[in-house]
Amino acid sequence: MKFLLGIFLLLGLIIPTTDSLFAQDDDLDKLSFEETPLTDEKTPYFAVGGGFIGTWHFTNFDELQKNIRLNDYGTNDLKSPIFLTGAHGFVAIPFLTNFRIGVFGATGGKQSSLVAYDTTRTLDYTLSFTGLSIDYAIQSTRKLTILPGVSAGYGLISIETAQTLGTRDYLTELGKSTNPNNFYNKLTGGFAFVQPNLNIEYAVTAFSLVRVNAGYMLGFMGDWRADRSSSAVVNVPKGINSNGLTLQFGLFVGLFN
Repeated sequence: MKFLLGIFLLLGLIIPTTDSLFAQDDDLDKLSFEETPLTDEKTPYFAVGGGFIGTWHFTNFDELQKNIRLNDYGTNDLKSPIFLTGAHGFVAIPFLTNFRIGVFGATGGKQSSLVAYDTTRTLDYTLSFTGLSIDYAIQSTRKLTILPGVSAGYGLISIETAQTLGTRDYLTELGKSTNPNNFYNKLTGGFAFVQPNLNIEYAVTAFSLVRVNAGYMLGFMGDWRADRSSSAVVNVPKGINSNGLTLQFGLFVGLFN
């Protein structure tokens, strides 16, 4: 009798507990488990580096060639573009997201010559400039970056003409002008420039970068000077200037994300 009473008492404790467990299972079925998408935080642009730049400057030589022909200075025509070599260093600006600033410089030129009998005529055209650049980085992929920007700075144009005979005597020629068939002239003109440009850069590794660039140099010519003197040169055609399309490639080392 006591045994039966113990069994009934045990069943009375188990049955309510089982009902409670089944009720909890019903509550679990009502819960929804949604996947929370992981946020992919984009790394801010960072770069610090420097390296070699090679630039083709599509100079308009039409006005210069016209004046050479008018003066009957017989050399071959100068051919565009000019190839310039130089360097560019840059660093991201910490307090301006995706902006960077840099400094650069380049120089190059073209030469034309003509040899007739024992007389040689040469024409040398040299372009050089230095300036600052500021660019805004648009990261297309982890390694590819598009950077529209603008550069500004100062430069020089040098035009040298010379004619010389095949043989000259040191004792009679040094510091003198004894033969009208021998001459040398040099004109230099300074200019300020602004250049909008577009860079496309690819980080080969975290420490190396390649670049292609296109831009247009808009120059503002200053005074022209003759030879090594301070005498001003007048009547220089406005068509002789630094304006022109530029195409560039670059190879850089540094630290790039």
